[in-house]
Amino acid sequence: MIKVETYIKKEKVITSLSNVNENYEEYFIKCEDENCLQYIKDFDYIEGAIIIYNDDEVLLSFQYWDIVDQLWSYILEAFNNIASGSKNEKILFPDQPIEVYFKIISDDFLMVSIKKNKYQICRKEFFDAMLENAKSFFGILNKCDNEQIILESNKNLRKIDEIKNSINS
Repeated sequence: MIKVETYIKKEKVITSLSNVNENYEEYFIKCEDENCLQYIKDFDYIEGAIIIYNDDEVLLSFQYWDIVDQLWSYILEAFNNIASGSKNEKILFPDQPIEVYFKIISDDFLMVSIKKNKYQICRKEFFDAMLENAKSFFGILNKCDNEQIILESNKNLRKIDEIKNSINS
């Protein structure tokens, strides 16, 4: 089962990447509702993490935090290209030298490569979980008091609906 969660980074400085996954609550707050907005100090630079699980396996962990709203936008653009017929998409993290590849390998399966790790996962389940969490995240951001973030969030929410319609048709 694919599970996706978005977190906002707290102000605390991360001093050890090896420690961040075990003690993530010290550095991150789960973005489940509007309460997470209080942890965003700079809406031009929203640090956070997208955590992806496939059953008990962690595909993307807290050590890969970045500018989370931009990362989601990049992922959505790749998904939009896939929905339009692309079989291979690559994104780069906004602030780190991390590459993520999405490769359609069949009607049912997708290969996701993060750094040198490759994961073959159920295509529909992956897209559904990712899009649902992106929709939740941008829905929460849409309630902030930053006009530019609201505009971008609305744009991404429309894109999510378009991707869902294309993928599920």
